[in-house]
Amino acid sequence: MSSKQSAFFLCILLMFVPLTSLPVTAAGPAAQVVITTPSTSISSDGVLQLDATIYDALNNVVEGEIMWSSTNGTVEDGGLFFPWSAGQVTIRAEHAGFNDTVVVTVEAGWGQSIEINTTTSPKAKQPFQLQANLLDSHGNPRTGLGVVWSVDGEYVGQGQPLWTPPTLGDYEVVARFDQMEQQVSMEAIAGDPFEFIFEENLVIRSGFGVKLTPALVDSFGQEMNDTLAGSKVWTAENGSITAQGYFFASAPGVWNLSIRAGSVYGNGTIRVIPADAAIVSIQIMPEETTYQSGEVYRLEAVRTDSSGYTSPVPVPIGNWTVGNGAVAQVGDEIHWTPGKEGSLAMEVIDSDIVASKTVTVVHGAAVSTQLVPSLPRLSAGLQVALVHEATDAFGNIWQVDGNITKTSNDQSSSEIFSSYATFTPKLTESIRFSATYFDNYTGILHQSEYQEMVEPGRLAFIILPETGTEVPADSFLQFDPDFTDSYGNIIPFVAVNWTIDGVDSTLDLLMSGGKWYPTEVGEHEIRANADGVFAAVRINVITGSENTLVTDGGDVLIITAGISSDLFVEIVDVHGNVAPAEDIQLVESGFVSIEPSSTGRGYWQLDGVISGTYDIELQQGNASVILPLTILPGDPVRVLTSVSNESLSQGEVTLLKVWAEDSQGNRVEVVPDKTSITCSSGKASHVKSDTWEIELEEAGTDRSCTVAWQGLISQQFYDVESVLLGGALGSTNTAMSIGIVFLLMIFAVLIVLIRRGNSKEEEWDEYDDEYEYEDEEDDEEDVVSSESIAPVEDEPKSPPAQVSVDSAPVIEDALRDELAVKATQIGVMQAAPGTNQGETGWYVDASTELQQWDVGSDGSWSRLQ
Repeated sequence: MSSKQSAFFLCILLMFVPLTSLPVTAAGPAAQVVITTPSTSISSDGVLQLDATIYDALNNVVEGEIMWSSTNGTVEDGGLFFPWSAGQVTIRAEHAGFNDTVVVTVEAGWGQSIEINTTTSPKAKQPFQLQANLLDSHGNPRTGLGVVWSVDGEYVGQGQPLWTPPTLGDYEVVARFDQMEQQVSMEAIAGDPFEFIFEENLVIRSGFGVKLTPALVDSFGQEMNDTLAGSKVWTAENGSITAQGYFFASAPGVWNLSIRAGSVYGNGTIRVIPADAAIVSIQIMPEETTYQSGEVYRLEAVRTDSSGYTSPVPVPIGNWTVGNGAVAQVGDEIHWTPGKEGSLAMEVIDSDIVASKTVTVVHGAAVSTQLVPSLPRLSAGLQVALVHEATDAFGNIWQVDGNITKTSNDQSSSEIFSSYATFTPKLTESIRFSATYFDNYTGILHQSEYQEMVEPGRLAFIILPETGTEVPADSFLQFDPDFTDSYGNIIPFVAVNWTIDGVDSTLDLLMSGGKWYPTEVGEHEIRANADGVFAAVRINVITGSENTLVTDGGDVLIITAGISSDLFVEIVDVHGNVAPAEDIQLVESGFVSIEPSSTGRGYWQLDGVISGTYDIELQQGNASVILPLTILPGDPVRVLTSVSNESLSQGEVTLLKVWAEDSQGNRVEVVPDKTSITCSSGKASHVKSDTWEIELEEAGTDRSCTVAWQGLISQQFYDVESVLLGGALGSTNTAMSIGIVFLLMIFAVLIVLIRRGNSKEEEWDEYDDEYEYEDEEDDEEDVVSSESIAPVEDEPKSPPAQVSVDSAPVIEDALRDELAVKATQIGVMQAAPGTNQGETGWYVDASTELQQWDVGSDGSWSRLQ
């Protein structure tokens, strides 16, 4: 890197220093208040927790005090709302002039008492709806849909039934719900005045008078005080009539009569007969106040002549008209059998004189009994009334007292009365009741049975998988929740709305058959909502099956033999989620071993055995990664030496090789400057690397060299043979050659010296063929100078090619994060803008760090910055 480039890079770093020290912007003044509530509907018996958050203009949360208020009820300082009256309640949260409101619907709570609606009086023979409210603890009314009603001890319905008073008079009305009861007295009155009804078959003899008393009735014919209609106006077709209603007959015939009082009218007829005309009336034998359905009665027409004699006379069956039942002629007698219950009118015509009579028919003897429920189906939690009814031959049905018994051993709560029973089912089971009724009139014992299966009640609980359930990111979780009512009964199917991490996922789960396929690891909140019931669970998504492996070893992993080194390995699933690898296998490697490390999950301990450069393959499942590995020799544990040749002679030199080994037997090069060699045969001089030259000056069989390095000591023993002249002229052959040469000529001395130099070079080649000097300049220094050569620990390496270092490009944070995510997913650094992938330039790694790399022609990578 040139000085200009260094200065430019330093300026860039100084520019970023102030940015890193800027303080974090604090929240500004309050700009708005936002209320959050889990629900906008609440029972008056419950409480609702509200939260209010203060934000500044940039939607940063601001701390401050919230002032709460409400149009009804109370709100605590913490936002806990206690309702009072039912209806719409506006709740306000205020801070520093800013406020927010929310409208909460307060519904009536659980009933504590019953209030019967008596604002209107029932009208006889007109349907009247019985209504009662259940009052909660605050007096809020709620329609009593489950209230059971009885009038004068007889069951009339449940909820808001329509009851028709059969006659005018007072009735005792009772409303019951669970353990609550209220009783009031209601008077059934007649309806509005509808018409005046004259007596039928009015007959008067000519010249006589009669007081007319038409009845004022409502639309159902129920009589009331005739003064309720107001002043009366009378008219008569023939004869005369006073304002008080006295009619005086004149000419014989049937004459029309009319009366009017306001808007109420009445019309009738009166037969005026001669003074000797007869009178006809109807007589029923036996005479009773009411007549029983199914019984046989005898009808008679009674005639009275002008002299006042009275006697029954036979009248043909065709002259009788009966509105209910059957009429039969047996001999001279007319027999009548009543049918349906109620009031009816019968007529008879004798000598053009019509007689009529109104009678009341009641039900007959029971032919069967039955237990009739108030609801068509039984549901857990809903109160049901079971009424004991009897039926006669004409189908008249009435409520009858009997002995009602619960025959099933179920869990429902029940209460039994004389003619009906109430019960509240709880579990999905069969409920059975039986009833007996003895008819004193017929002497027959009637029995009836009721059996029905209880269905689950309304949804109360949604049961989801347990919180903390783990699911792999490349798998799925089947949501098949259980639905139960408040009594724990299983509901077969309920449509559910699903929310995952606040996002509506109902359609996704519906289309996938309830299967949730997660993609991101971590904790996820699942919420289910159905029929107003909520359930939530937190699911822990873990990393899926391994797809690739990543390590923290970098481009080249370097370890030392004999020293354990930790390597952090992670698995990456198909979604890019990572997790510590916990089942790593080393594929076919004898130069290194691997085992789990005690450092933690994902850490693996590598132990180098044989030093060198290798490629190791790590595998877990179907994922694998190949790492370049360099194993350096470990600390030396012993020093080794060797002499270059076996035959040593006095006056010669030999080479001594010195090296060390670590605990695994790997060769460790000694450091010449820190290595001490002492030889008993002569001086030791360092030649290069691991080689020393030993001068063999002293002969003997116990010569040795002692080598000391880093506290390690080694001795090399060798034998040195003695030679002529004590080796002063070298070997014996050399000394003889020199003597011959001196005898010949002085010039031969020079030749001998030259030959001696050549001989020495040959010895070097013979003894150390495996060592070479690096360059010619070093060789010349070894020949000319006798000084020791500087030790070299490693073979020199050619310097790396100089690559220009460019300034780092400016990358936006979003792009940097995107490149880092992609690098994490595929395990390869991503080229920054302006750099082609796989070429020299700038790259972003998985940690978002920007690095500059040089890519050599041989494919090697070298980091520049």
